[in-house]
Amino acid sequence: MLRCRAGHVVEKVKKLKPWQGHIHVRECFYCHNTIDRHELHYSCPEKCRFDVCQYCYKSQIGKLKVRSRSPGSARSGSTFPVPGDSGAASSRSGFSAAKDFTGAGKLLTPPGVSNDATSSPMREFRGQSTGSGGSGKTAQIHQRFRSVSTQFLESSWQRSTEVVFWTLMVFAGDYIGAVYIQRLTTTEDLEFPFPFLTALVSNLVAGLLVILFLFTLDRFQARASLGELALVSEVDLKMQIILGILVTCEIGAAVKVLSNEHHTMASWFYMLTPVATILVASSSFFRMEVLQKELLTAAGVASFGGILAVKGPLPSLEGLRALQWAMIAVVITVARCLLTQRVMAPADGTRPGALHVAKAVLLAGSTVGAELSIVDEWTGFWSLPWLLNKGGVCHMLFIIGLCDAMSVIGHTRLIQITSATFGALLVPFHTVTVLPIEAQSLGAPITAINWLGLVLCATSAVMYFKARKIGGETAEGYSLIQC
Repeated sequence: MLRCRAGHVVEKVKKLKPWQGHIHVRECFYCHNTIDRHELHYSCPEKCRFDVCQYCYKSQIGKLKVRSRSPGSARSGSTFPVPGDSGAASSRSGFSAAKDFTGAGKLLTPPGVSNDATSSPMREFRGQSTGSGGSGKTAQIHQRFRSVSTQFLESSWQRSTEVVFWTLMVFAGDYIGAVYIQRLTTTEDLEFPFPFLTALVSNLVAGLLVILFLFTLDRFQARASLGELALVSEVDLKMQIILGILVTCEIGAAVKVLSNEHHTMASWFYMLTPVATILVASSSFFRMEVLQKELLTAAGVASFGGILAVKGPLPSLEGLRALQWAMIAVVITVARCLLTQRVMAPADGTRPGALHVAKAVLLAGSTVGAELSIVDEWTGFWSLPWLLNKGGVCHMLFIIGLCDAMSVIGHTRLIQITSATFGALLVPFHTVTVLPIEAQSLGAPITAINWLGLVLCATSAVMYFKARKIGGETAEGYSLIQC
């Protein structure tokens, strides 16, 4: 009999349930070929994300029978070889990445067979000791948290749950951040029209908050419970600086656009970001995406829905200044999404944790923001001591920094587990999140056209995952991204 990585006996699955197999893809553990949801295969009943196609199952059973007949071999089904994970295999889930990080290609044994604690990736991932969290109730809570976390990381619905969670996190960060940016730039007793200085402070606050969160994880020895999200991996300093520049300029461009009352035309242009991203990613230069008509259609529907959801005054010549900043924002957002995919889903090596990358990017962004604000907004530094409402400005900047951390971490993780195209697909959703703000500032109700834009944005997300399911020829370096 064939066993999974944890020693559970795999069972035959003739057909998936009606609600399974529509978002994430099941792949054979041995040949890494996609298993169709209607195809007969074998899977671990304990939800260990261990799936084997029918051909590889018969092949492995044959190998086990040959080994069982050889002199001095272990009894049949006691152990099975685990092939070494490639970069593509290690990106399947947080647990898979942790397994690759702690050592792949070793022999695992089922329960009841003695084995050294350091040779098992499962033991390494769960921690060296279950009692390291202390004694009494604290140790029980700590152990229970690790157990629940491990079950989630090994579950078949981990990827889908993460996509929903981080999408909501990005929406919350974008919405609250947009509210406070608008208040900071338009309220009379606050007026703080310094986009790069705002980016400097918000990135610095966000970076410090991520450092505090990582310190708390280390303090309570809970880093391993987050799996791939908190993995420590070095990121090229050049990449950190470039991403920091892009994040800083993106915030600055957003402040410039939102501070202009006639930004309707600029918002329409910014909604073209998903289409621009997939066209650039599928170009012969980047080769990070395959130009499927289904994906391009999903991006077009998202862009059109975002345009319909924009609420503001009719376009006028006063909005040309904001349109220039919107053009810059499109270029910055496309570059950030593509570069984030390069960093978070490398063709070789271990994928870095989103928390560590976000921390490095935010701190680098605060440094770049300081340089840009000194050059372009020197008067902003001099005006800080004479602000009319210092406490209100500091409070606003802190909230914007918190939202910045939520948005950057969410975008980074989403692009890692989906693609740069999906990260750009969230741009039109940003218009939907700020729709109540626009309606309140203009004193006008949300119209049926705006609601239609919301429906189209939601439809584009469904079309995106359907397009990923259809698949097609995969470009070099893009095989790591599976949805």
